Amino acid sequence: YYSLPVKYDLQPKPVKERIRIIHHGVSNSNRNFETMIKVMKYVDKRFTLDLMLVPNHKKYYESLCELVSSMDNVNIIDPVALAEIIPHINS
Repeated sequence: YYSLPVKYDLQPKPVKERIRIIHHGVSNSNRNFETMIKVMKYVDKRFTLDLMLVPNHKKYYESLCELVSSMDNVNIIDPVALAEIIPHINS
């Protein structure tokens, strides 16, 4: 069993102004989200990072929320079911 959504027949579109990076998964500290967040301090304004995290480790999740609270290009967003990820981020 793979932890990835079903295949969707999507047509690629040219990248315009914004490049959206997204991570969907549980908020385990061993995934070292702090590194991804720190990298976002060095990218230009075209790039954003959305962390679609399942808050299974509340204390760690809250620390990540605090870490990104002052950043314009990193957001922690509500998770959706695996089958809804692709439609959700391609709306």
